[in-house]
Amino acid sequence: MKLFGLTGGIASGKSTVAQILRDQGFVVLSADILAREVVQPGEQAYQDIVDTFGSEVVQEDGQLDRAALGRIVFANPEKRKQLEGITHPSIAQRAAEQIAEYAGQGQTHLFYEVPLLFETNMQAMFHATILVALSPEEQQKRLQQREGLTNEEALQRIQSQMPLEEKQALADYVIDNSGTLDDLQREVQLIIDTITKPRDP
Repeated sequence: MKLFGLTGGIASGKSTVAQILRDQGFVVLSADILAREVVQPGEQAYQDIVDTFGSEVVQEDGQLDRAALGRIVFANPEKRKQLEGITHPSIAQRAAEQIAEYAGQGQTHLFYEVPLLFETNMQAMFHATILVALSPEEQQKRLQQREGLTNEEALQRIQSQMPLEEKQALADYVIDNSGTLDDLQREVQLIIDTITKPRDP
């Protein structure tokens, strides 16, 4: 089975690309979904987060207050590293289990959507990496519209990630998401055609 890494900055359009791939019949795992699963009440990562950050990151219903936690970690790089140190091992373990399961089912191509793929040096685990690229200015605009953030909050989130130029230098394929949805679908199709084309004997 060939495993492909799908990444991009926050609000760059990774989820849209992931959905296009799913619509084409591909399996796409999402690190964000796995991240939500491993911090549910009763999970070890949940307890470690509460122990580290305190009761102010817990809602009345017992779920994590993701907004409150986000305000803490995006304003403080050391706090963000603490959070990543708690969640990343749990996410990696769950991802490895699911990848092995799909491989056992005979899947030939699988995509794993990981926002911090390059920041966490995961390139080696993939057959190839795909970057969804968007200018920082457009990225900030979309992030503010989507999350209702201030300029400062949006910039904090964008600047917490590796600069776009560095990601572009590391990626095997780059998808430009500055155009229309039709443009995006065409770019994704080109990559699908390339990576699924049988090699000449």
